[in-house]
Amino acid sequence: MFSYIKGTFITSYDEYIEIDVGGLGFELLASAQTIRSMPNPGANVIVYTTMDVRDNEVSLIGFHSREEKKMYLLLVSVQGVGPRSAVAILSCAPLPELIDAILTGDHKIITSAKGIGKKTAERIVFDLSYRFGSDKTLLPLSDSVTTSSKDKNAITVDAIAALQSLGFSRNEAVTALNSVVDKPTTLEALIAAALTKSRK
Repeated sequence: MFSYIKGTFITSYDEYIEIDVGGLGFELLASAQTIRSMPNPGANVIVYTTMDVRDNEVSLIGFHSREEKKMYLLLVSVQGVGPRSAVAILSCAPLPELIDAILTGDHKIITSAKGIGKKTAERIVFDLSYRFGSDKTLLPLSDSVTTSSKDKNAITVDAIAALQSLGFSRNEAVTALNSVVDKPTTLEALIAAALTKSRK
């Protein structure tokens, strides 16, 4: 298993990047975010990697950050999401926005990915928001994510858990929170707003 490769960026095309490592060329499947982060051809680069082996096909996937790699591994853990689908989802939006979409139940960003329908998007939101809620260390956040985004994600996760303790199902809690357009910045206010919306 390759953790990362360090070499010379050669080129990108379609959904791939090429990296030369000591005269050996690696072709890696990559998201639009990773492709946009690549330097000029001929420059040195570090690309984080994972390998996927399915039937007779072996794919090497490249990421511009450890956080994007972590998110990819979470996505492919969801039933029905393969390597290409996961990369397509990562291409839809910057990582903070994608995490926000999962936590708030915003399917539009996820379904904008090629080959991802509403049912798959709902499964991703349900599975990953539940896992984020039970273990916040799974949130693939880094210093590149603003403090306000981190705080927003943490408040949303706590609000989902609080609503569940009040008898809401997971889906009901996510739906109630998603109905709050102008989300308050405190946990108590967000829960109160969600409860008000759910009673209408």
